Amino acid sequence: MRTNIDLQEDLLKEAGSYSQTTTKKDLVHEALATYVAVKKRDAQLIEYQEKMKAFRDRYPRIQVDVDTRDLIREDRDSH
Repeated sequence: MRTNIDLQEDLLKEAGSYSQTTTKKDLVHEALATYVAVKKRDAQLIEYQEKMKAFRDRYPRIQVDVDTRDLIREDRDSH
């Protein structure tokens, strides 16, 4: 899809300093892919936190001290 956008030149330059891309188009694609990955991870973390809270609420006498990030890593690595 062709889209014309006005990008902040200083922000584009700084983003480019963290990337191996050589074109603005590739940099925008990389930024969007990174944004999606971060938001997916955030959503997954919230989902696990909600599941852990529901478990703790349902079984209050069971002590569960698991970091939800560890659960996410285990789930990710099992696929």
